[in-house]
Amino acid sequence: MKTLKNLTLLSCLVLGLTLLTFSCKKDTAVPLKTLDGKFVGYSKLTNDPTEYYLNFVFNANGTLTRSDDPNIAGDYVGTWALNGNTVSGEFYYGANPNVIFSFTGTFDAKTGILNGSWGIKPNVTGLSTFTVTKQ
Repeated sequence: MKTLKNLTLLSCLVLGLTLLTFSCKKDTAVPLKTLDGKFVGYSKLTNDPTEYYLNFVFNANGTLTRSDDPNIAGDYVGTWALNGNTVSGEFYYGANPNVIFSFTGTFDAKTGILNGSWGIKPNVTGLSTFTVTKQ
């Protein structure tokens, strides 16, 4: 009988320590990603399933560059703004500032993924959709 009591007491003690250990453990928060920085991914032209290389570089001062070639730093230039998780802005090809493209997208700060579309200003759709991920 005494042995059974001791085993029961020991079992309760082990269970209590186990519960205390796991309940006090804190989860490590995953740091949120910010929009400023380089994003790489692809774009798809309307009615064309082909994925084309795309990168955006969002600068902290609200300017951006965009390129369709991994070897070119940014042949398109423009501006951007973030409101909640919605990114909007515009850009133009550096050699032809007469055609301005407007874009909008949704930024997921947990994954660093930006999905959106662009069109010819004032439209933010119609020409292409894109998905890029922060590097």
